[in-house]
Parts: sequence; C-alpha cells; structure tokens
Amino acid sequence: MKRLTQVQRLVNQPGRKTREELVSLLDDIKKESISPDIVRPYTEQVENRIRAMDEKKIKEICGDVGRMDFEDASEAAKQLEDGDFLPQLKFDALKELEQRMSKIKTDECGLLVSKLLNAFDEAGVTESKRCHFYPAKRVWQKQAEPEETAVFERAVDNFANGIGKFEYPVLLVDKSKDESGKEGVLLTPENLYYSAWMTSYYIPVMDIESIQAVTGLLNRGIYVYQKNGSKTKLPLAVEHEEMEKFAKVLEDFVRYLQEKPFSRKESYLAKEKHDTICCYRCGYIYKGVGVCPRCGYKQNE
Repeated sequence: MKRLTQVQRLVNQPGRKTREELVSLLDDIKKESISPDIVRPYTEQVENRIRAMDEKKIKEICGDVGRMDFEDASEAAKQLEDGDFLPQLKFDALKELEQRMSKIKTDECGLLVSKLLNAFDEAGVTESKRCHFYPAKRVWQKQAEPEETAVFERAVDNFANGIGKFEYPVLLVDKSKDESGKEGVLLTPENLYYSAWMTSYYIPVMDIESIQAVTGLLNRGIYVYQKNGSKTKLPLAVEHEEMEKFAKVLEDFVRYLQEKPFSRKESYLAKEKHDTICCYRCGYIYKGVGVCPRCGYKQNE
C-alpha cells in the first residue's frame, strides 16, 4: 500500500512535463516493484500523455502528407527516424511518408518510361525483346505479373545492387545469354548501371558527357563518354544498323535527365492538376490547352 501511494505521488506531482521526464517517470514506477496489474492505471496515464505529445509532434513534422513533395517527405522521414517517438506511431508515420515518396517516384518513372518509348518510336528504333521498360504504374497498383518484373529484379541482384530505395528503373537492355537480366545495362533517373566481365559498375547520370555509336569494323559498339574524360563501352544488345539511332535516343534522354526540366520536379509531380503544363514528351511549358503546341503530344493533363 505504501508503494502504491508512492506511485500515486510520482504520477500526480507537478513539474513532469517534458517527454524525457515522463519516460523517466515510467522507469521510476517500475522500480517500485509493484505488480503491473496494480499500477497499470498509472502507467497508462503516463503513456497516454507521452502518446499525445508524440502525436502532436509527428503532426507538426508531417502536416498533410498527401500534399508533400519528395524533398519535404524525405526531410520529414529523417526527422522521424532521428527522433524519439513511440515505436508504433513512428512506424505508421514513416510508412505513410514512404508511400508518398514511392508514389511520387513511381509517377516520375512512368512519365520517363513513356517519354523514352516515344523517343525510340519516333527515331524508328525497332522494338527488341532485349529492351525492357519498367511497368511502374502496374507495380504501384500491385497489378504487375511476376514475369514483368523478374528481369529487373535479376538485374538489380546481379549488377545494380547499389540502387537506391526510391530509385526506380526506366530501361533495362538485357545482354545475358539466357535472357534472364543478369547482364546488360540498367538506366534509372540517377545512374547508369552495367555489367562487364562478371563485375558491376555504375556511372552517375550527371557525369555523362555524351553517348556515341562506333559502327566501324574495329571497336564497334555504343560508348559512354564521361566528363572526366573516361570512355566506357556499354554491354548493349543492339543490332548494327540500329546503333546510331539507339545511341542518339539514349544520349538525348540522358540530357533530359540532366537538365531536370519542370516536369521532373517532385513538386510538379506531387500536384494532381496543373495550371501550367509541362509536356511529358518534349518538356515544353505552356498554358491553356492539353495538346502540346510544340510537338502535339495529347496526354499532358
């Protein structure tokens, strides 16, 4: 009875207002060596106060998650990870933020895939079973069949295992003999991953100077030239007559990624509707109508 009175005094004493003080109070209660069932009303009272504090702080950090752009959501996630919060509250809040970031990057990936597909089509590059375009929207909606993503998963496991959590593939050119995705080139908005002699490498997109085709008898292939002067032959399964067109499309697309036009900004992708429209195909910015005045693309709404 005396110990219970001590617990009551600890809980009701003034001055314990901060989260750290309340956590310390819970420790003090446990030290009284009283049955948990007896002190449960008091521990629950303290835990509820901690929960209310955590919920308030998390709301201040996250605000309206559905309206966040990628940068804000990423910063909020970092604050939650570094902060002291009840485990379940932290888990739920981080999960919501990660879903938001994943949705934004999925939307970006879908737009980029569409742009690259259009570019190959307009350049007259023949469709190849060696080229795989990531089904971003279907993956997000959990509608993608295993065979649609298996080749990308093998590429990541075998030569692109440094890929970031929210770094989604755009294009995979599979050069493996069994067409499994274990060898080749994987392009994301951030990096170009490739395999060579059983080893994996990557080149940051921002480090690429140009991509060119060499079509002569010697050293035939598609090469990446970096800004530091280095030259790399890519393991691409591309027919000889398609090499120059393929390299040109790839180079133009990389330049688009480097320029990071308005349509790729996460703050733009986070909005459901846009007063100012940026063409997903050519990047032209315009107002008033859905059809792009420059290239005629119709699916920009």
